Amino acid sequence: MNNQMEIQVVEQLLEKCSLNSKTMLILCQLNKKFKEQFDTTYYWKLCLKKQLKLSSYSKLAVDNIDCEIASLALEESNYYKQLCIGFDSFISKSDTIEKYQEMLFWNFVSTNSDLFSLMHPIIQENSPKLSYRWYKNECNVESLELLGTSEFSIHAPHLKLKSLPDTIGLSSSLRALHFECNDLESLPHSIGFLKTLEFLNLNQNNLKSLPKSFQFLESLTELYLNFNQFNEFPVEILNCAKLTNLCITNCQIEKVPESLSKMTNLSKLNLKSNQLKELPSAIGNLLNLEDLSASLNQISVLDEDFFTNLREMMYLYLHYNNLTSVPESIGAMNRLVYLDLEHNHIQSLPESFGNLTSLRGLFLQRNQLTELPSSITNLVSLEMFHLGHNQLKKLPSNFGNLVSLRGLYVENNELTSIPSSIGNLNLLRGLYLQNNQIRFIPNTIPNLELLVEFNIENNPIQSLSPEVTNFFARRRIKFTYYRWYYTKRTTILFGVGSILVGLFAYYGGYSPLSDPNVL
Repeated sequence: MNNQMEIQVVEQLLEKCSLNSKTMLILCQLNKKFKEQFDTTYYWKLCLKKQLKLSSYSKLAVDNIDCEIASLALEESNYYKQLCIGFDSFISKSDTIEKYQEMLFWNFVSTNSDLFSLMHPIIQENSPKLSYRWYKNECNVESLELLGTSEFSIHAPHLKLKSLPDTIGLSSSLRALHFECNDLESLPHSIGFLKTLEFLNLNQNNLKSLPKSFQFLESLTELYLNFNQFNEFPVEILNCAKLTNLCITNCQIEKVPESLSKMTNLSKLNLKSNQLKELPSAIGNLLNLEDLSASLNQISVLDEDFFTNLREMMYLYLHYNNLTSVPESIGAMNRLVYLDLEHNHIQSLPESFGNLTSLRGLFLQRNQLTELPSSITNLVSLEMFHLGHNQLKKLPSNFGNLVSLRGLYVENNELTSIPSSIGNLNLLRGLYLQNNQIRFIPNTIPNLELLVEFNIENNPIQSLSPEVTNFFARRRIKFTYYRWYYTKRTTILFGVGSILVGLFAYYGGYSPLSDPNVL
């Protein structure tokens, strides 16, 4: 049979068939044999349109597919952006294989399957950026040994792996490893051979130490060791000079070595939920540090110059510790955006606090503050201010300078008054003053045009002026107060549900708090 006759026979066959492994194999062979005379593209499109599902390709002869045809199959329709191969398996791709620009993901494909054996040579040859993903019951140590030397990442979470093979170090182009949520108790020495490894996630394992070869991971930039069994800080990571993100939380570490200062590229350091009693002064030498978390520890003191050189810091989390004071050097971090010092034993704040002019969120609740520094009103970017559960007796008279404030929480203090300048907070939406000793509400409150919730519950309010009463009456504001001398709580919602009360107060100038029958 000559070529022309072959083509005619195949054309008739393809017109009637649907896409399956046999058809694809024929198309691939035709593409190679008659590329100039036979347009397989048309028949690929035809087969793709006829076939609604591809789940029957358990024995797909993909070893004959070239990049051009695979790209076509992936691009033909929205459904075929996910080309199904085998039962409950698929490949998804957002770009053509031949461009080598996007990750090619393999999900639910066992490395022990015939399909993997077929695809592995093609993967190595045609796609330099790969990500293998194994899920439950699909991976074991032996399957990891099948990996070649292509540039890819391994995803193997939740598999109850207790060890990794030594051969993992042979993957000379490996860039990312995801072994979180396993039962790993140790790592092979060969892991230090992964010269190109950039990302390593070992969260939620049973690691107590790292191999000495770990220090040779010269390309590592992100390391996650959360929820392991470390009793001591793993010093092997200190020589990973390119590390920018280090997270080692929820362990039992009691001390961080001063040699941490060698990790000069660190921009994020998370030491949350350990047993730290102090932070080394070496952290103050990490000039590129932007995000530091040491919350939920037992830290009681910081060096006076701890923050002096941390001028890039933007996020600082020290909540739930035993701090009694804040060093003056905190004012050096003028790029700081978020500061959480909640639940410590802090009694006062330094005047340098006023230098934190980029601060947007400040959390000081549950401390022992009796007053605020006058410079606190310099925080003109502050949007959220939490001061609840302290011992504050007053707020600065120029508190209204905090013009960006949207939420103010000063509940459970000992305030006896509110500064009239609070009416300058034009962006304020929530004001929480419950459980204080406040007797009068300033007449400037009606200036808060964006206010939606005002809570003065459990305060000995004597009366509300007509201006304040009318303000609440004509606005849909949740206005909550507590009847101080009795046990009856009254909540007035000036909205649809209480329009009659609001109208009565508006036209009659009536204040329930000034009614002797109520008080």
